[in-house]
Amino acid sequence: MQYCKPEYIAELQRDQELKFWRIYDSSGKTEMNNQLQDISLSNSIELLQKDLENTSGDYVIVKLYEKKPERNSAGIAATTGISRKVSLQGGISKAPAAYPGSAGLDLILGLVEEKNKLNLEILKLQLEQNQKESSWKEQAINLIRDKPEILSMLPSLLSGIFGNKNVNTASTPIAAPATAPAQQRLKSTLDRFAALDPEYISTLEKMAAYFEENPDKLPMMKANL
Repeated sequence: MQYCKPEYIAELQRDQELKFWRIYDSSGKTEMNNQLQDISLSNSIELLQKDLENTSGDYVIVKLYEKKPERNSAGIAATTGISRKVSLQGGISKAPAAYPGSAGLDLILGLVEEKNKLNLEILKLQLEQNQKESSWKEQAINLIRDKPEILSMLPSLLSGIFGNKNVNTASTPIAAPATAPAQQRLKSTLDRFAALDPEYISTLEKMAAYFEENPDKLPMMKANL
């Protein structure tokens, strides 16, 4: 008995109006399911196709009947049907043998797919981290632009962050909040710095740290401006 596809079984049912059926496992001894009700042919075909689609294995044996199959008093089938071996395309089939000395194609494709998934996860994490860092920088820039008086506290903040021993935070006075005109000048200056140097906050931090370690250089720089 040769194998046939589930689509052929549907055509066979339709052509010969075979709406009754039984499904057996590959040994032909165990009945897995059946349709012995007097329903429409289209419903019978649909039920059988769904059953075949959701059955795993290499193949099953399908027996089709024009009339409901009956058995005689001895328990022997009295109704003749059409029997076919149906290949389960969507089921679990045996993997084809690999070429000598090479991995199976399914194994190679599986490894490639897993690697691609891993790369996508790494890329996703990198993008999320970049978004977080970018958001933090934008928030810091906007905060300083809106409240430029924060810069007056940079010396003490930098001393606390970097542990600069040359700065005496106890004796370093904190400048009073800038007046409105001074705030406007500071905001304008920061905007100009931002246009010249996107990383101007880091630049200002480095300049502050440098002049804290070399306070004698600040008057010299100011004299040359």
